[in-house]
Amino acid sequence: MVPENFRAVALPDASITSSFLELFGRPPRDTGLESERNNRITPAQRLHLINSTHINKKIETSYIIRQLSQTNVPLPQAIKILYLNILSRYPTEPELNIAITHLSHLPDKRQWLTDICWALINSAEFLYRH
Repeated sequence: MVPENFRAVALPDASITSSFLELFGRPPRDTGLESERNNRITPAQRLHLINSTHINKKIETSYIIRQLSQTNVPLPQAIKILYLNILSRYPTEPELNIAITHLSHLPDKRQWLTDICWALINSAEFLYRH
C-alpha cells in the first residue's frame, strides 16, 4: 500500500502495491526502458478518472480548492489559477469564455471549482502531458 501523500516516482521498488498504478500502466521495471509503458488511455482508466470516489475526494480536499473557495477570487481569475495548476498553462480566451458561461449559473463556488477540476483532469491534454 502506498502511504498517503507519497509520490509514485519516490517508491523504492515495485513490491509496493497500488491499484491506481496498476490501472494506469505501472511498468514492471525489468529493463528501465520507456517503451515498457503503454501511453494510451484505456476504457478502464477513463472510467476511473470520471467515476472514482478516490479522485473526487482528492479534488474536493485539495489545497487549491480550499483556498479558492474561501477567498473572493472572481470566477475568471479562479479559472486561470486552476488551468495553471492543472494544465501548467493559462486558458485561451475561448476556453475561458466557455468555462465562465457554463459555470456562472452555479450558485455554489466550491461546486464550480470542482467541476472545472474534473473537466481539466479528464481532458486529453492532461492525460497525455501529465
